[in-house]
Amino acid sequence: MQCVADNRFYYITKYLNHWGQTWTTLDMYSVNDGSRDQLAQHVSPTHGFAVFSNVDDKGTKVLFISKSESLCQLDLSSREVRVLVVDFTHSSARLFSGPGPLAALLVPDPSQSPSTSSLYSCSEEGELQLLRSGLVVADNMLAVNKAGDVLFFQPHQVKKELLSLVRLRSALPPRSIPASEEWKADISSVKHELSQS
Repeated sequence: MQCVADNRFYYITKYLNHWGQTWTTLDMYSVNDGSRDQLAQHVSPTHGFAVFSNVDDKGTKVLFISKSESLCQLDLSSREVRVLVVDFTHSSARLFSGPGPLAALLVPDPSQSPSTSSLYSCSEEGELQLLRSGLVVADNMLAVNKAGDVLFFQPHQVKKELLSLVRLRSALPPRSIPASEEWKADISSVKHELSQS
């Protein structure tokens, strides 16, 4: 999992010691001066992370899920790590950075057939809001562009061996919006794109 923000490259590094034990860290590489820095330890290698750059001039924050399944917040200015939620209920979730004050949290539901996922917005304080459920997302991976569109692949409706690219417009807007303008998934555009595949 990798992310570029504020001329900094964030990534998760996995280590293996002489006894076969593994541990993972959240690291940062500065494009400006070429320096590398370890930011946090005991990071889950599978849950991703989300970078919030200069949100309301508060400085950069990073959300990640620890190996003990806790949702944590790292403040880059103080290097302080806070546990926001102990025993995070969405144990199979993945975090993805957004362009503004919200990140994406994808939560698979393996009990469904075919397996579906729910998409949440996530604030820097770990507050979640359900955006859409019942999404079929290939490999539990998605991306968020600068406009706040969420993009992901799903199996083609007819040719199951192929994938279709789906876009949910303005799912995570790059600015805060009033509650009266809350995002609603533009499912018509999704259906159009799928029908054109």
